[in-house]
Amino acid sequence: MGFGISVATAIIAIGLILTATVHYERVSNSCESLQDARDEKHAMRLSELDTVIGVYSTSQCRYEDRGEIENTSGSDNFYIKNTGTTSIDKADLIVLVNGAIDSFNPELSGWLYPGDGFQATLDLDIGYDVKIVTANGRSVHAGVV
Repeated sequence: MGFGISVATAIIAIGLILTATVHYERVSNSCESLQDARDEKHAMRLSELDTVIGVYSTSQCRYEDRGEIENTSGSDNFYIKNTGTTSIDKADLIVLVNGAIDSFNPELSGWLYPGDGFQATLDLDIGYDVKIVTANGRSVHAGVV
């Protein structure tokens, strides 16, 4: 009777050790995946905080020219400036005019480095709303006056 109990206890102990070994790997992988997701979310939030753009009506990009696009005959020129601390891929910029996606400057390529700006041209009418959205979701709004 004592030998049977010892064998049963040993079998149960071996079963518990094998079960713990299998589950440890799953739990460890889950914790690593969770930490990787948190790191990626942190990097995305940091990128979003470091990204700031502005829309200006003149090439001087003065504060008083911010947020308005002057309507002139024909195409309307405005200037987009990166006022943040991260570089922005120009090809990833999305332009919305009155809520609909519009395209401007089809040759748009390269990077918009901090402090740099470029001229964009759209056919706009008075009262239109223009919104520029970056790849990480930061946006800027301007009205046509």
